[in-house]
Amino acid sequence: MAKGLEKTLQKLRTHLTASNRFAEVTIGEPFNAPEGLHCAVFLGTTWTVPKVTLNGSVEERQVTLRIYRDAVADNREETEVLLAEVVAEVMEDLFGDAELNNPSDSTTQLRTLAPTKTVVRFGYQEVKGKLMRIVDILLTLDVDDSFSLAV
Repeated sequence: MAKGLEKTLQKLRTHLTASNRFAEVTIGEPFNAPEGLHCAVFLGTTWTVPKVTLNGSVEERQVTLRIYRDAVADNREETEVLLAEVVAEVMEDLFGDAELNNPSDSTTQLRTLAPTKTVVRFGYQEVKGKLMRIVDILLTLDVDDSFSLAV
């Protein structure tokens, strides 16, 4: 079931880095308070198997994109507007990218992004004593390993 998950995270990081929106994009949450606009890509809280067949399973995997910005040092109004814009742009990029959202790409297991299952949450988080404004984009990946291709 977990095959290709590392490549999925790497592919998302590469895609987000190429957008040039972030000062840094990492796999995993930062240990120190990030500078500028930062995005972390990491495993979400859910991984469900809603269907099992004789040939495999159909899974729903969650990956979190967490965007950070200093909540105190930066202008709050500017931060709110910027985060809303970045979320809209990231979602448009992710769901509109045919290469990233390729159901036949068996090398990464990033089978299908499920836009209707995406959740966005705004909040605050302290990182090493620094208050950060955060946005979590909770992506659901539909992975169907229940079929096999005959040659």
